[in-house]
Amino acid sequence: GIHRTIDILNQHHLPSFGTYTSQKDRDSVRVFTLNGLRIAFVGFTYSTNGNPVPKGKDWLVNRISESLIAADLKKAASLKPDLVVCYFHFGEEYQREPNAYQRSSVNFAIQHGADIIIASHPHVMQPVEFFKPVSGRIDSGFVAYSLGNFLSNQQWRYSDAGVILNFSVEKTDSLRLRDVSFVPTFCYKGIIDGKMAYRILPSEGYGDSEKYPYLSIGDRQKIEESFHDTRQIMTKYSNRIRWEQLNK
Repeated sequence: GIHRTIDILNQHHLPSFGTYTSQKDRDSVRVFTLNGLRIAFVGFTYSTNGNPVPKGKDWLVNRISESLIAADLKKAASLKPDLVVCYFHFGEEYQREPNAYQRSSVNFAIQHGADIIIASHPHVMQPVEFFKPVSGRIDSGFVAYSLGNFLSNQQWRYSDAGVILNFSVEKTDSLRLRDVSFVPTFCYKGIIDGKMAYRILPSEGYGDSEKYPYLSIGDRQKIEESFHDTRQIMTKYSNRIRWEQLNK
């Protein structure tokens, strides 16, 4: 399954990291160039959902461990990137605050050179926090503990919502974090034109009745609720993060 997924991603020119096809592949840190900035990516998961990793093939997937995190971040730094982004798949499902394990993993990554940390798994949103990176590559970093659900079949409060996270950096003599923002989204599941359908909708605007005529009054109330829930949790620990409307 891992090999097939990676093959399909490669066919569609979608880079990946965190799962690999060989030990050599696992030992190579991904560095991508975007608008002149070289960004290294490392990623780790707390589990494989009960699916055992075949014996002798630990390189298939990066599990969270201090030794592996430290080694990969050291290797990433040796490649002299402008920025190092660390991804975690961790946390307790449906909990809107990070637990001690999440905070411990994040703090360890920060101390070993992560500049930006983005994570998922709880299926609900958790707050964003800012920190001073020890790497010296950028003036400020942040951690997004969970971005909620994007496309999902979990149609209940907190799990029917997510965000599209955006951030920008500026490079002059040094690198600066200029902006962190999010687009609040809502996953609608229902009947459209006689067929079951899923739609990712902007939650700001509360489900425009003219633009989205298939929404009931109850649907629009849920979207409004999700918007206020999203704004409250994403900005809980900082007023530096702002929200913006989905491009219509």
